[in-house]
Amino acid sequence: ACAGAVGAAGEELPDEVFQHHRRLRLCDGLAGGEVGFVAAGFHAHASDQVDRYRNAGDSDRTGAQLVKVVDQLSDAGYLISGEKLKTRPRGFDADHPRLELLRHKSLTAERQWPPEPWVHTPAALDRVRDAWAAMRPLVEWISTEVGPTTTPPSPR
Repeated sequence: ACAGAVGAAGEELPDEVFQHHRRLRLCDGLAGGEVGFVAAGFHAHASDQVDRYRNAGDSDRTGAQLVKVVDQLSDAGYLISGEKLKTRPRGFDADHPRLELLRHKSLTAERQWPPEPWVHTPAALDRVRDAWAAMRPLVEWISTEVGPTTTPPSPR
């Protein structure tokens, strides 16, 4: 169970708020210890967002930008994840140079920290700020190229 998400400005966020945001969570890990992590990206997604994501990922210019951002984060030790298709998306060639990224329906970068004493000290703020700064290019790319959904909510 998680203690709650904290946004970039320090505000408490409900779980569903994560679309183009950054958050910090302190969670009970699988081994019973607390795990601190920060994550950024788009998690909740509508079909129009996935379409825009794939179109931008397909573009030589914006797709190359995404590869650069994701590679830099991965090289720096961030976990890149998200919901993916098991096969290639319709309309894309099997040998597309960015096929692995195009398979994503959501995309996040995450940095985890083990339960060490510094997590509960003011030093944690510096690490979180550094992680958010490192993830900023991903958030900016998603905000620019994907943006919020334009699909009206369905009536209930």
